[in-house]
Amino acid sequence: MIHLLYIANEDGTPIWHFVHPKIREDILDKIAGKDHAAITNLLYALATFGYETLGTNLQVVVFENAKITFRFVKMNERNLLVVAVIDLLDHPSTVWRILSKFIKKCKNDLEALARTSEELVSTSELEKAKIRLTRTLTELLEGSIRKIIALGTRDFKNLTLAFFLGLIFYFAMVGVTYWFYKFTSMGNQMSTFAALVFLLDFLLPAVFIGWVTGYWKGAIINSLIVMVIALNTLAIIWWDALVAVATYFFSVSPQAVIVGVGLVGGILGGAMGLLAGLIAWLLVERRVLVPPLQ
Repeated sequence: MIHLLYIANEDGTPIWHFVHPKIREDILDKIAGKDHAAITNLLYALATFGYETLGTNLQVVVFENAKITFRFVKMNERNLLVVAVIDLLDHPSTVWRILSKFIKKCKNDLEALARTSEELVSTSELEKAKIRLTRTLTELLEGSIRKIIALGTRDFKNLTLAFFLGLIFYFAMVGVTYWFYKFTSMGNQMSTFAALVFLLDFLLPAVFIGWVTGYWKGAIINSLIVMVIALNTLAIIWWDALVAVATYFFSVSPQAVIVGVGLVGGILGGAMGLLAGLIAWLLVERRVLVPPLQ
């Protein structure tokens, strides 16, 4: 989430700030309510130094419990400094996509606030502009988090809930695969059935787990655990047949079969985890913000 947002003129003079209604208590105590001019002036100096030294418009400073991301934004003949205090788990590109939309929608109001030093705008119009800015940004932020809050926190609760949903989905796909094998002609067409197994028991679960988990680290962990549990469960169910086939073709002991199942589960789980992590990164982590604490 975006806890705080500051917008200042190119000389560092603050023109507007936003405090999220559900701002974290530690950030509220240490930053919000302080001298906004002092904060924006400090960040203006830091942003100017970074821009002149590194040649980039976007900078990110990471602290223990939050990140600050800031850049200069061109608006007609003015350069505005935009500073956002965001959650550690939020991706800056997601934040700036939202802020870019906000600045575009509120361009007229921001220009009016930026002209206050020139005394070209009445006080009542300035107050209305500030209210509109707060309302617009709040609406954008509310629309930029996951609808199911428990799946957007990117913590252990998120990981656990997504794991059980992924496990249920995986075994549902195994059930669908078995139905195709038992009650259709696909069981006799090995190439077609192999493609079906890849789709139902690897590709779709990877996409589902990646989407439901919502962040790449959790998606990799969940995929690995789900695959290992699933393969071991199926191995137990079909143990006699599995041992018979392994003994006939490879002349190995049941203990070796156990090790083989574990290795295959780890390899397939890792592969599915990489795909799930990519899905989580592209579809969720770079598209939505972490929701505010309830």
